[in-house]
Amino acid sequence: EIGLVKGEIGLYDLCGYLLKTRSSVLGCPNCKSLLQTSEMELPADFAAADYTLARTHGGLKLVSVAMFRIFRVVENVIQHFKSASHVYVRHSYQECISKICLCNVMSVSCEDHLDILHFLNMEHLQICF
Repeated sequence: EIGLVKGEIGLYDLCGYLLKTRSSVLGCPNCKSLLQTSEMELPADFAAADYTLARTHGGLKLVSVAMFRIFRVVENVIQHFKSASHVYVRHSYQECISKICLCNVMSVSCEDHLDILHFLNMEHLQICF
């Protein structure tokens, strides 16, 4: 189930922003199909995507449920690293990758481009910190 909790609309938007601004990850058709989706493929009760759909005129990216779930895990991991006086990007990155490996989430890349998750995770962390 994909419920809406505080911050998930912003997280969904951030995931879409990552796809829009890091378009190199969408070069492979197989990876693109795992990262990006269409309105028809989204669950009917996916409020974070509904908000994006209400605001788009064709330019906003809709991210797959798999990508959103992975970055929801990332957000949960980095919450305890956030501090006003410290930036722990490297620690957060390593912790996130470890946690993602333990979770039962779908892949967001094909076998030839396994580094996409690492790249998007680091880009996400740099934006957050």
